[in-house]
Amino acid sequence: MAPQTTKSTLHGGKKPVWRFILNISNPVEDGILDSANFEQFLREKVKVRGKAGNLGGIVQIERLQNKIIITSAKQFSKRSDSCSIHRQQKLQIKNQSNMCRCHKSV
Repeated sequence: MAPQTTKSTLHGGKKPVWRFILNISNPVEDGILDSANFEQFLREKVKVRGKAGNLGGIVQIERLQNKIIITSAKQFSKRSDSCSIHRQQKLQIKNQSNMCRCHKSV
């Protein structure tokens, strides 16, 4: 997924804005991921100026049905985007496997 950017003009126009649209409809429909929990996870784990959960006015995260839109006035590092998504997916799978083990009837 490539971010959508708006470029600044030569004479001091708008600042660049990075916009990421995460379409998580397939994992939500399969029951692997919960969109509200994933949005909360992003709010808590995204780092701005080295502090997690400190979004301020630089980063906005909003959820529309099964899409999460992240808008940022500063560019993210490429590593942080992919790592946070993979970490959340691993946690969801681990939690579901633990629930399955607990509910087995003997």
